[in-house]
Amino acid sequence: GSLYNLSCTVMVVNGLVVVPQVMWFKNGLSVGGNNISLGQLIVSGNTSIHTVQFNPLHTSDGGQYSCIANVSLPVISITSLYTTSLYNTTAQIPPPTVTPMASPSQTVSEGDDMVLTCGSQLNVYVDTPVMVATTWTGPGGVGVAGSNTFLVGGSFRSSLTLMSLAPEGAGTYNCSVSVLPNTTQYVYGTSNYNTLEVALHTITVTTSTNTPTSGMNYTITCTVVRSPNVPFPLLSWNEMMDQNVFPGTQSTIGNTSTLSVSFVPLYTSDGGTYTCQSNLSVQSIITKDTNATVRIPPPTVTITSTPIATSYYA
Repeated sequence: GSLYNLSCTVMVVNGLVVVPQVMWFKNGLSVGGNNISLGQLIVSGNTSIHTVQFNPLHTSDGGQYSCIANVSLPVISITSLYTTSLYNTTAQIPPPTVTPMASPSQTVSEGDDMVLTCGSQLNVYVDTPVMVATTWTGPGGVGVAGSNTFLVGGSFRSSLTLMSLAPEGAGTYNCSVSVLPNTTQYVYGTSNYNTLEVALHTITVTTSTNTPTSGMNYTITCTVVRSPNVPFPLLSWNEMMDQNVFPGTQSTIGNTSTLSVSFVPLYTSDGGTYTCQSNLSVQSIITKDTNATVRIPPPTVTITSTPIATSYYA
């Protein structure tokens, strides 16, 4: 992608008035291309300089270049003289751009799955096949995955799937992309990286400590603990069988938010499975269901009998 020059210097014997003819070859073939220009031969005394310019330099320009100078001396038997200099030119690839992304979002709930994708774009002047290596590291610098890909220019992606995220899975994920050295193609490798913060909501459900009994007051509570500096999800309670949604006021203190449903009093018809759902709208809606089953014990039935008075007649 940069401007690059190769120069060939030809020196003739002092006093010999002659202008050499200079030709360039790459790997045995004449040098040429839309991005290559051959400069004018600059002569100063017995020294001549000829330059080939690459504007801009492509990876395909790497190779073995030969400068051949032809000096014609018609008045003597030696008609020409060739001096050849070989240069191995290796192109250094600019670092790729690296953009990590998360799906469905960077903030999820405990137990959810997440797919991390590392998108990368190579410089447009990388027009030869190169080996690209992608390495992921998770919280604490622990390596979690990697992949290698052959690539000719353009963009590519590497994905990492995180299953059933636990609290320790929250943190910084680093995606590092390297273009591996390839000396046979005269390419130097470079690397770049970028990071992604994964935040996690931890959700728990608690119920009143005493055994539910019809006629008593009973409470179920859904609690979410968020990672710092990320939005709180909206909590809601619903009963699975009847799909009833229970209103309530979500209260927040620090990084903890709760939503409670109270039964005042508890009826036998309230028995069932209740679900706490957290909805977080960042790039999409993420839901995390945590069940709290409220089972009403059978009522206590007491059977009493009253003796029936019996009269006897003589």
